Amino acid sequence: MTNLNLAMAVFWLVLGAVLLLGPWLNPQIRPWSPFGINAGWLALLLTFYNVARWWSIRSMQVQRREWAEAQRRHDEEDERRPGQKSDPTFDFSDRPLGPGSETREGGG
Repeated sequence: MTNLNLAMAVFWLVLGAVLLLGPWLNPQIRPWSPFGINAGWLALLLTFYNVARWWSIRSMQVQRREWAEAQRRHDEEDERRPGQKSDPTFDFSDRPLGPGSETREGGG
């Protein structure tokens, strides 16, 4: 999806350049101007929009990869410390606390 945004940015950039520079290079060509604004400016606006989308998606993917890598390293560090026991006070799972206790609250 990110490559599509980048490809669309290039497309809009080329189209915007043609629409803006065409009348300048050949004065016989009238610029296409809906609402009194050259359409090349709209194409350039769409270029910046697609570049912003490409950049935001790309940076989000990089952040996710970095987070997954940090999580993996954290899990590996936890596996290297086998003698460390977890504190049942901070165990928020739904499983029973230990032998003889059926629920978290009542305990039997």
